[in-house]
Amino acid sequence: MFVENIDFLISNNELFSLINSTQEVVILDVRDKESFLQAHLPHAVHAPEIFTYLPEGITTPTEKQEFSDFFSQLLGNFGIEKNQIVVFYEDKYTLKSPRGITILKYLGYDETKLKVLEGGFYEWEQSGLPINQDIISPSKVEFKLNTIDDFFVDYNEMLELIYDKDVVVLDVRDKDEWLGISSSPYGINFAPKKGRLPNAIWIEWYAFITSDMLKIEKENMILDILQKHNINKNDSIVLYCFKGARLSNSYIALRKLGYRNIRIYFAGWNEWCRKKDAPYINEVENTDNEILKENIALKEKLDALILHNSRLVDFPKFSKEPIFTFTREGKIGFSNESKEQNLQQIESFFDIYPNKRVIDIYNFIDNMQEDTITVNENEKYFSLNLKGSRDLNKILVYGFEITEIFLLNQTLQIEKTKAEEATKAKSEFLANMSHEI
Repeated sequence: MFVENIDFLISNNELFSLINSTQEVVILDVRDKESFLQAHLPHAVHAPEIFTYLPEGITTPTEKQEFSDFFSQLLGNFGIEKNQIVVFYEDKYTLKSPRGITILKYLGYDETKLKVLEGGFYEWEQSGLPINQDIISPSKVEFKLNTIDDFFVDYNEMLELIYDKDVVVLDVRDKDEWLGISSSPYGINFAPKKGRLPNAIWIEWYAFITSDMLKIEKENMILDILQKHNINKNDSIVLYCFKGARLSNSYIALRKLGYRNIRIYFAGWNEWCRKKDAPYINEVENTDNEILKENIALKEKLDALILHNSRLVDFPKFSKEPIFTFTREGKIGFSNESKEQNLQQIESFFDIYPNKRVIDIYNFIDNMQEDTITVNENEKYFSLNLKGSRDLNKILVYGFEITEIFLLNQTLQIEKTKAEEATKAKSEFLANMSHEI
């Protein structure tokens, strides 16, 4: 039975009550191995493959069978049958766990029994709920497939759908992928081609997700974005991204908002860009736009170093000024040569904000906060402009040396203070003279 609106989110308290009830629940932790071993939710099973499995195609009968076989065996090993509630979770910044919803729906699981933990492991732990390091071994079962073939769109179908005026093809990838600067979230040249599907409409995935990355708030705002693109609740929509993760985030938002006719091109650009004759649009090939060329060159340099998933369409290039990032743990991520030369004492977020906590970093990123602060090192002064970036999952820092201006303002302030003191002294002298007279 089709359900009009589904809320795939489950709160900490709801899950805690569920764990302690008589209902069967399977909890899948999709984080990396190190994080899982350090601590996880009670009864959780480690399932990173929900996010990491990357098929280059789900079109041929063999490819479809391989996809189904892989996940049916995996889910069977987790003890998943048809009657449990399945909950996926990761850290707080959520890009990975919703992918489990679209995978299990395709395999025939009742999507009303699929959930994603709101706020992830971080908020669970912050709420004081129990965590442990126990490793459980679920009883293996046979996961019986009932594949909903129509839910997944394959390459051959997409070749037709991109020219169907009655179908909305919605690209939810990052801006640099849409334009054709980068081939994937893994790097500028990770995949063989860059660009987008013809006739697609673009709304970046995080437009559907707010500060907690899963809590859908201001629903009217999201509806306004969709309606500006003339995307209505009864429209036939096909979502695509690179590997099915970002479209899954968008899917949970659309289903909660009452959008009904949604299919997904799960293999997405990772498949499309590998097809020799697949039509595509690229806005930046052979471009004469010097600013765009400069951004592309900078992105290639950063990708070659460390910031593989950088999104630099709006990333200014200040070659002589310090540029760096902070991770969610407050550590330095990327840093350029100017930062290493001029701001060596800054090794973490807490060197700038000693009274802040890790939760403040999360809020800075998730709420896309901004701040400006002045620091000095080796008799040089810098204005640091910080901006939280949800799409990069980091705090971006742009520094500008202001030594000359700072010292000038300092001198002016000293002279101003001297003048005020002199005026005050003169007034007091005249007042005393008047009194004596």
